[in-house]
Amino acid sequence: MNEVEFWMINGLANRLWPNQPIPTETAEAWWDLGLFSDLELGEVEAALMALCALKQSRPMPANIRRWIIQRRSADLDAPWSEVWAELWGQRDRLDRPADVQWSDATRPFAEHLTAVLLQMLAPSQSDGTTEQAREAQFRDYWESWRSREFERRLTYELPAVKEFLARHHPDVIPPTTTEPTSEK
Repeated sequence: MNEVEFWMINGLANRLWPNQPIPTETAEAWWDLGLFSDLELGEVEAALMALCALKQSRPMPANIRRWIIQRRSADLDAPWSEVWAELWGQRDRLDRPADVQWSDATRPFAEHLTAVLLQMLAPSQSDGTTEQAREAQFRDYWESWRSREFERRLTYELPAVKEFLARHHPDVIPPTTTEPTSEK
């Protein structure tokens, strides 16, 4: 999003929530901090419309960013029941994890798990653990992974955060996303 688009969005938000206008100095600070620089105009418009339909109070940048980042890719937006159904449904193939064709919603998590953890689901590795117990174990893995991945995608593209990480943690792996590639 460029600066002209940002001010258009700020004006739209002020019209949607006329009793809660954002002071110009605050909006300028949001722009200066880059809170919208990695987002696209259409994404922010969609988030504003959705949040307007869901809330009575004006959303802050964090609310807008959260709505967009969560919905940009299937892996962060997928319900656990669908991810688990796919993991469990592929258990007969997990002795050969390279042969499994994961959906967009499950692939990043399955890659995070590595073949060793995935093989715990394979029938050949059965140790008598019930499906429900195994599901609870993998759901813990998933919730932990999704929380960390969501935070990464939410913050790592912000200019000050990017600069901080480059200076203090140059080995940090950038977020894995399926974000749009058009110009901002």
